[in-house]
Amino acid sequence: MFKLATVVAAIDATPEARRVLACANLVRTRDEPGTTFVLHVVPAAGEALTRVLFPLACLGDDLDAIRAELNHTARTLLRERFEAELQDIDDHQLRVAHGHVAETALDQLRTLGPDLLVVGANSADHPEPGVIGKDASRLARRAPCPTLVVRRRSGPARIRTILAAIDLTPDSAWVLEHALTLAHQQQSAVDAIHVIPSASALDHANVTDARNQTATQKSTREAARLFQQTASALKLPFAIRTDLAEMLQKPTTEHGDPGEAIVQRANDTQADLIVVQRCRTQGGSGMRIGRVAEYVLRHAPCDVLVLPPAVRAPETA
Repeated sequence: MFKLATVVAAIDATPEARRVLACANLVRTRDEPGTTFVLHVVPAAGEALTRVLFPLACLGDDLDAIRAELNHTARTLLRERFEAELQDIDDHQLRVAHGHVAETALDQLRTLGPDLLVVGANSADHPEPGVIGKDASRLARRAPCPTLVVRRRSGPARIRTILAAIDLTPDSAWVLEHALTLAHQQQSAVDAIHVIPSASALDHANVTDARNQTATQKSTREAARLFQQTASALKLPFAIRTDLAEMLQKPTTEHGDPGEAIVQRANDTQADLIVVQRCRTQGGSGMRIGRVAEYVLRHAPCDVLVLPPAVRAPETA
């Protein structure tokens, strides 16, 4: 089951951090043991720049003192700038670290082991669709936990409509379980969409073969059958399963480019959140997110919850 007890909100010192903190507070489950951690990483300066800024300090033991002072200053600034939002966050929960932003954040996530990471999509300087910050992109690709990428500048007090992007493979149950768990908590509806790729969407090399033609001819009846299989494979608590008929709307099957169709559906239904899964990678690099998830993450009109690959139970002999 998807838990939301321990949440990490990764913030900078810009006003957009308020939205990240609000989302982290909104989704955390209150009736389970857990906490909200607020993480801020002070970007590391290069050695040459450090010498310019601190010409009288040698870069030995004094460098640690310099970093400690920067972290202390950052902590004080965050407390002052977000006084109302951080009033219930103690010093243990407010984590300030120094280093490469994405790598340091990933190290913190491995230590804290949260159920969810919340991060802003980009800064106020680049709020337009199609643009996402490099640190947000890296965290969405590599975080060991689900990552909620916040794009909206303002929004409702709760999440009303969740769009679950599924491909009707066995991993689709993983996506729906996360969407339904969050929907149950937020008392919202889940709109599931499956997009059958058209030949033009699959034909990146401008060569359409028989296999691609066959893929575009998959019937909506077959898609409906596969969706029923996916629904029957859901592993949900009794309380959520009881409300399943009310929460889960009739799935939508469309033809076309999957990324574009998902974003268009989110616009049409005024979705507050899209749930997608990043692709599985070979070699364990964790750097690929998948073409569809990448497009949705960049162009979605709402927040996006990016799930790591599904954890599959080991096969028994």
